[in-house]
Amino acid sequence: MKLNQSDEQDVSEILVDTLFELKDYDSVIEISEDYDNDRNPSMIFNEILSLYMIGKLDESKALISNLNSENMRVYLQREKESSFFQVESHKYIPFNSLQNKFLYYWENFDEYWNSAEGAVEFLKSNAPVGAYEEPENTEPVALEDLKIYSIEAFEESLKEKNLKESTIKEHLDNIAVFQETLSSKEKIKEKLFLIFREGVSKSRLNKVVTTLNQYFRFSIEDKDLLKEILFEFRNLKDTLLSSM
Repeated sequence: MKLNQSDEQDVSEILVDTLFELKDYDSVIEISEDYDNDRNPSMIFNEILSLYMIGKLDESKALISNLNSENMRVYLQREKESSFFQVESHKYIPFNSLQNKFLYYWENFDEYWNSAEGAVEFLKSNAPVGAYEEPENTEPVALEDLKIYSIEAFEESLKEKNLKESTIKEHLDNIAVFQETLSSKEKIKEKLFLIFREGVSKSRLNKVVTTLNQYFRFSIEDKDLLKEILFEFRNLKDTLLSSM
């Protein structure tokens, strides 16, 4: 954390998990209250729970009342997936939780909410559900309908960037692994997760995702779609890295 103040890999989430085990709620609050809520809208729930645990109910309630739309998506994910959570959730990271940053929070922290008497009911009774409107088009964007370019065309685009031959070769070797999956975002994710399960270094995983990002930038013309895809794969990569 001292070396990487921006915490791109959400190490704070792992630290907070440990602090909950230690019942060090003041430290959880200290970490969570200054966290970038836009980048990770789930962290505020750690602060809410910790304030509840130390008896600062008014402060906890105030945070709940001011939850924004992204925070509410985290909250509602718990309601949607209430039957999903398992007691032994920390022994593995399910693939569907890797795909869903909101679900990932509850997969890791729901046990602390359940073990705190009255905490879940307190959250439910104060959450501004009535004022929340589900954002349009919240379903994951698929790549099935996008044009898939040949590896040769991708190679030409890399050469135009004046990259080193060794770098171009590495990108081509990486993308070749995904050649049969490039028509589907979900298939690409499944392939990436398979690579992860088979054993891969952090450096190698970073390089593979960098190649995918290069291919997405080359093949996707819709800027909004590209931004969404890049963001989703960055979150997936960060989650995988944090579990290594």
